[in-house]
Amino acid sequence: MRPVGWLSFSYGDFEFIKRQPSRYRYCRKDAAWAERSFCGQCGTQLAYDSEDADSIDVTTVTLEEPDTYPPESHEWVS
Repeated sequence: MRPVGWLSFSYGDFEFIKRQPSRYRYCRKDAAWAERSFCGQCGTQLAYDSEDADSIDVTTVTLEEPDTYPPESHEWVS
């Protein structure tokens, strides 16, 4: 499994501009909803959103200019 880079944006600072992704909404163990956005054609994961967050997490590799946002930390490594 390869690592995936993520970037968080406030809701008002991010939008999908070419077309809307497919979405899968589910209930987490703590009963809050979460939603994963992905490409409906190839299945690539694009974003993660949840009821208790104030931002949307986006995979950096799917951005038009991913090098604009180099990694700044390494988390969830254990």
